[in-house]
Amino acid sequence: MEKNKSKCRRGKQCLTRTPVGHYRTCAIVGNSGILLNSNCGNEIDCRDYVIRINMAPSKNYEKDVGTKTNMTFVNFSLAKSLLEKLSDNTTRDEVMESLSFLKHGVLSYVKLMPNSVKEALRALDTSLAQSNLNISVTYSLHNVPVKTTRLLHPTLIPGLKSPTSGLIAYILGTTFCDVITLYGFYPFATDMRNRTLFYHYYDHVRVNHRNRHNFNIEYDFLTSLHNNGALRLVSDICR
Repeated sequence: MEKNKSKCRRGKQCLTRTPVGHYRTCAIVGNSGILLNSNCGNEIDCRDYVIRINMAPSKNYEKDVGTKTNMTFVNFSLAKSLLEKLSDNTTRDEVMESLSFLKHGVLSYVKLMPNSVKEALRALDTSLAQSNLNISVTYSLHNVPVKTTRLLHPTLIPGLKSPTSGLIAYILGTTFCDVITLYGFYPFATDMRNRTLFYHYYDHVRVNHRNRHNFNIEYDFLTSLHNNGALRLVSDICR
């Protein structure tokens, strides 16, 4: 990591490799409770490339979220917790089992890179190789949330301070996807049928946005792109 960073510092051009190609249709699957009982699984799996967030589970939720995964983004807290789990044989096996769905896929970290995260990514890469899992671990040489904020604030998303992993996944997805559909990007506690929703489709945590992210302004931005035909934002049951 340090070697790559030294090659590319001070605005130097540098060659990089990526396991990601270019795709016509992509699904980016968020983790909102709107996905529970959505029946969107088949539609998601029909996309050429499927991106998920933070290793969210699909087992037991296949009907609603599908099974296909080509890339999963990992946030800061999850990356740090992986280091502890990989240091114990029992929990290490559990991590490897949880990643088996990502065969020939990509696990991507694009946020701040302190030493603890560097160590976690190295340990993860080693464990994947030892388990014969063909999964690429990728990272960014820059702090992508900061770059994303500078790109979108204040012109496109006034008030944006700390972009979510989902928004970052969408922005990066526009570089290699022609047509993007978003699922599970819905920040509200009830849906249009007045059905109570949980924070994630896989838990029973109540919706609570008292954190550094502003989900509502991101949703308004994505809705405006949907209305202009730049993307498709699914916020209802799939037929």
